[in-house]
Amino acid sequence: MKGNPLGLIKHISVLMKNSELKDVVRPDMTRLLVVRHPFNRLISAFRDKLDQYKTANLEDDFYYKSYGWRAVDKHRKKALERFGPDFFSEDNNFGMPVPVDRQYKHSPKQPCFWEFVQEVLAGVRDEHWDPIASFCSVCDLEYNIIVHFEKLEFESQFVENLIDSNHVSKQGLMHFNPTLPLGMTQDELTKLYFQQLSAQDVEGLYKLYELDFRLFGYTFEYEEKIYPM
Repeated sequence: MKGNPLGLIKHISVLMKNSELKDVVRPDMTRLLVVRHPFNRLISAFRDKLDQYKTANLEDDFYYKSYGWRAVDKHRKKALERFGPDFFSEDNNFGMPVPVDRQYKHSPKQPCFWEFVQEVLAGVRDEHWDPIASFCSVCDLEYNIIVHFEKLEFESQFVENLIDSNHVSKQGLMHFNPTLPLGMTQDELTKLYFQQLSAQDVEGLYKLYELDFRLFGYTFEYEEKIYPM
């Protein structure tokens, strides 16, 4: 099976408890983990899952039904107080910092990034934004390859020498995530979304993802404060 390596892994993987992994992983196996800057990953998850929808009706969208409507129901009143009544207008792109792709749709009924973050800080979890350290068994399994998403094109050249190219294509390994908005860097995109957050929000997010920051060597600067401190 060629193509998207994440799709390949989901296709062949089985659900296991962390304690069971050591019983099935042999020393000669290649144990690879792809990591990403925690805040960039959070924004990517939000943009892909909650600030646009691909179904005919918003109410049929899985992530809106699972998370979106509840975030709006709980936090829209405070969001209006915080950002003002025009924030969710069509002229302001319904509160989204970046317009959605033309092939997708957006509605003012969907949560803005600030509303989504309040849910994350309240404990709402999903595999797309959970801390990597919380579900990739980094304390139970000794990975012999850790690839940083930001350096994927470079590091994949090394990985390809260890992975059977008949199963994961080069293009799939290097380009399995949607691209950034045209003309923007990842740092610019992150700063744009984080303009909706308070210092308290950012501090709370850092505490949630602190282990990812420290384990995988990431940093973040916010209002002249550098994390980890």
